[in-house]
Amino acid sequence: MKKATLLFFVFLIFLACKKEEEPTPENDTQQDLIIVNTTAVTQITAESANTGGEITYPGGYEEVDIHSKGVCWSLSDNPDTTDFKTNDAGGTIYYSVLNDLDPSTSYYVRAYVAYDTEIAYGEVISFTTEAPALSAGDDYKGGIIAYIFQPGDDGYVENETHGIIAAENDFNTNFPWGCEGTELSNANGEAIGTGMQNTLDIVAGCGDTSFAAKACADLNENGYSDWYLPSELELAQVYQNKNAIGGFSNTFYWTSTQANATNAVNIDFTNGYQYTVPGSKSDLKKVRAVRNF
Repeated sequence: MKKATLLFFVFLIFLACKKEEEPTPENDTQQDLIIVNTTAVTQITAESANTGGEITYPGGYEEVDIHSKGVCWSLSDNPDTTDFKTNDAGGTIYYSVLNDLDPSTSYYVRAYVAYDTEIAYGEVISFTTEAPALSAGDDYKGGIIAYIFQPGDDGYVENETHGIIAAENDFNTNFPWGCEGTELSNANGEAIGTGMQNTLDIVAGCGDTSFAAKACADLNENGYSDWYLPSELELAQVYQNKNAIGGFSNTFYWTSTQANATNAVNIDFTNGYQYTVPGSKSDLKKVRAVRNF
């Protein structure tokens, strides 16, 4: 009986000692030696962004051995040091620059501090890079940028980039404008933003034959099928950037702008002159399809 009682007390002492050895916020020397906060992401461009971290020592452990610090980022949340990362200098506040980012892409970033045998991470911040800086002549979304919309243009959106894309090449075949002798009631748009509606009206009014607007409407190129025959002012802008776009001939190109029952507007790509009366709808002329982005 005495032996059993002695064993019981030994067991209680063992449990008490074990409980005292379990880590608690008060006696765990590895808990919260370092806290790092991710600073706001600023100066975001299409290819770079600025951020950083701020280190605090809740327990006053200023002598912690820090091996490296910076930020890490990836396309998925909770990035870590196996992803892209910086290795930054500085003290408790440090600054990081993220380079070689992709335009119009969402990223996740957080600060990190590698110390002793641990890594402390800050909160995750998401951000999206800006759209690429686009200009006439750039390959983009199925063709070549021909024109960037300006304030006042139909399709212009403030702080966004939109415009007209030209197909990479002319059609191999020259086409008539179509509807010779017939004046369509809704294919007279001249301004930027009217070419698509002109094209739809011409296709609907001229029937299923071979003509310029239908060739554009039927085009499916580089994954895009929303091509149209440009209006007078749309093709005029294409002409202004013809050298950047490339592939044009020094000859006449059809627009989708109708003049009357027998004529439609065409532009001479030798000098940019716009012809109305001389453009008989039955004439065979070059065609370059466009689309909007």
